[in-house]
Amino acid sequence: MRSALEPYTYEQFMAELKGWLMNGRYQWFISGNFKKETAIKIAKDIKEKMGTKGVAVEELPKKNFIKFKQGMSY
Repeated sequence: MRSALEPYTYEQFMAELKGWLMNGRYQWFISGNFKKETAIKIAKDIKEKMGTKGVAVEELPKKNFIKFKQGMSY
């Protein structure tokens, strides 16, 4: 890590800072007494307020997601 950071300059940092938080990805996990429609509305409302855009499924990293069963504790 040191070898990667030593040549990193303040000017490089400032150049990269212009694009900071311009790209990103959200994955929602909403837990509790929410109906499916309410959970979807929460995610859509926040997406609208944050001004984010969607990403094609093919562009998402390959992860193994799991689906929690209702009424089960993990």
